[in-house]
Amino acid sequence: MTLLDLSRAIRVLPPGQRAAFVLRAVEGRPYREVAAALECSQEAARTRVAEAMKKVRAHVR
Repeated sequence: MTLLDLSRAIRVLPPGQRAAFVLRAVEGRPYREVAAALECSQEAARTRVAEAMKKVRAHVR
């Protein structure tokens, strides 16, 4: 996987998942901060990150 592959995978994510992924996986923010930034519950933030991770993994394979 290259940085270009990762960038392309992130770009195709739905906006909410993209924001959650970047905040958590790229910036390393805790879920409470991700939830606050996205104005959702921590559980919703976790779900968005998990779904984004699945899609990114599938895209870069």
